[in-house]
Amino acid sequence: MWDYKTKWTDYDLRISINAPQHLQDLANYIETGYFSKGRQEELVGKIKAIDPEAKIVWGSVDRLVEQYNKLNSKTGQDTYDYIS
Repeated sequence: MWDYKTKWTDYDLRISINAPQHLQDLANYIETGYFSKGRQEELVGKIKAIDPEAKIVWGSVDRLVEQYNKLNSKTGQDTYDYIS
């Protein structure tokens, strides 16, 4: 491993390695999972702030964005776009 970096915004993690492909794939999976988990936690917090009784189905950032947008549109607030 050469380096790894984290940022406290956007749940960004970068892992730099020089290794066989299966280890590079693993590093990529860790980076992607780190972002997804942090983003989901942020969205769930926003959803619960609007509707504390909201049913949450974890596992998809896009699904949570859709749920957030539906709730937000009912309150007359702007929706949130997520670009995969």
